[in-house]
Amino acid sequence: MLARSSLAHGVGFALLALTLVFTSCSAEDTNLFEDTSSDSSGGTSSTAATANSATNSASGGTSGAVSTNANASTTTTTAGSSDTGTTGIGGSAGAGADAGGTTNSGGSGGSVTITCDDTELLCDGACIDVEENDESCGACDVVCPEDSSCEERSCVCDDPLEDCDGVCTDLDTSTDHCGACDTTCIGGTCDEGACSCPDETENCEGVCTDLSTSVDNCGSCGESCSKNALCADGACECLEDFTECDHDCVDLETDYENCGECGASCVNNQICDDSLCTCPPDWVVCEAEDVCIDLQGDAENCGECGYECQPGEVCLEGECGCPPGTTLCDEACVDLQSDDHHCSECFESCSGNDHCWGGECLSGPCDGICNDPEYVSPSGDGYRVDPLGTAARCFYVEDYHPTETNERIVCWNFAASRSLRVNGETVPCKTDAGHPLYEQRGGGYCVQVGEGGGNDAGFLFPTR
Repeated sequence: MLARSSLAHGVGFALLALTLVFTSCSAEDTNLFEDTSSDSSGGTSSTAATANSATNSASGGTSGAVSTNANASTTTTTAGSSDTGTTGIGGSAGAGADAGGTTNSGGSGGSVTITCDDTELLCDGACIDVEENDESCGACDVVCPEDSSCEERSCVCDDPLEDCDGVCTDLDTSTDHCGACDTTCIGGTCDEGACSCPDETENCEGVCTDLSTSVDNCGSCGESCSKNALCADGACECLEDFTECDHDCVDLETDYENCGECGASCVNNQICDDSLCTCPPDWVVCEAEDVCIDLQGDAENCGECGYECQPGEVCLEGECGCPPGTTLCDEACVDLQSDDHHCSECFESCSGNDHCWGGECLSGPCDGICNDPEYVSPSGDGYRVDPLGTAARCFYVEDYHPTETNERIVCWNFAASRSLRVNGETVPCKTDAGHPLYEQRGGGYCVQVGEGGGNDAGFLFPTR
């Protein structure tokens, strides 16, 4: 009996011990199915990132820097680093750990991606609905104006208003937009989209008008009075001292087409003075011409009747001479800067195919500047050289006469030390508007480019 009792007691104690062991293991192992986080210096921390966000921290760590995608659909936060610990978003804290890894003292954080819904955009780090948001309609910070709301990413005027030039307008009452955006009711009242004008006025193209006094609408809409006339009782009348001639109000004392009476015209440079046709002051009638002549400026009657100037000469203050900028050579006034037979001085002719440019006989714009220039052919947008390369080069641009823009040279990607010369003159390298060009040489422009700079430099003589 004693042996059986001792055995029974032994088995009981064994069962009790085994139960306690299983109970202890179950309590500890439940943590295997849960996310863990640690907030202790130098410990281990790792948390799975979700679609929204997750954060881990370690004592003494530093936060990661946030960078936002310009397309506003996602954003990523990247952890920084520290000697003792790091705070990351969706990653781990601790030294030497990769993003989302284990934590050792002094590690780096992970990153998280924020994904917005189809109807949202990422604005300042937050997902914002832009479908029907009056403060961010279709894009971040696009605010719908007064009397409008956001519908399907566009600002739409509230009923019953209409959009007239960007302003929500009530077409039933607006005098600027009565019944339609392009219909006015100036001086009247707009009621239910119809313009009502005050008594004794008529609606003339959106303006309430008094037809008895309006010179633009005299008696009826569109009937205008001529110059020097007024509208009285709906009829056009000439002002005092003016006479009606063929529906125009004219001064018979000074009008050369109606001098003294309607239809009496003055001829041969005459003017109407005190209702009589006569020569202007200081003008005379030469018998051979039977016309009023200005002896101070007439090349056929210069200084006196019948005195003619040489071909090309002009009459200036009663004396024959060449126009400014020209010289008398062989009884003709010529420009010594451009005349091939009188280049720089009288009778100095250019030979062969040379032409006189700026007082020099030249065969082309680069003559005397550089040898064997490269000819630039026109392309779709002008005379272009791109890429230019890094070597020193010389180019010849001929027949450059743009009609849609001014003559200019545009260049880009020139190093500060690289030179640019046009027709022997140093010019700055400018993009966009470029540098204006004022005078051609030898029928065009000679472009010299110094060596150096990047290979992607270039220039353009634009034609539009």
